[in-house]
Amino acid sequence: MCSFASTNVRVMSPHNSILDLSVTPEGMLYTRLTGSVTSDNIEELRKEVATAKLVVYGEYQRRNAKFKSLIDVTDFSGTYVPEALAMLSELMRANKSYVEKSALFGISETVTAAANIVTSFSGRENLSFFK
Repeated sequence: MCSFASTNVRVMSPHNSILDLSVTPEGMLYTRLTGSVTSDNIEELRKEVATAKLVVYGEYQRRNAKFKSLIDVTDFSGTYVPEALAMLSELMRANKSYVEKSALFGISETVTAAANIVTSFSGRENLSFFK
């Protein structure tokens, strides 16, 4: 399940997550994508995305303010099944109303194409990429 940290709450996964989410006390949403997404772990990503949507919405309701978001793909291999891009696009689309602006960092040439697809399908225009 998706890991989540807030000022007082930390829900840890019993294993390594593909998607890790935390919210700082100042309201910075930090998302980390690690490893790869294969047919062996796509269902785990599906669960983590569902949890992430609930967490972001819940924290937005609690704070009543949009997030600034950092997305770390430094440890993402760039290996994925196409369904993973659809899930990540849906997560970004679902969070669109709750995020003021985002920066994706740690991006490699391998990940650039996937990041462009996810961004395009999500309809998000408030995302910048950094290496």
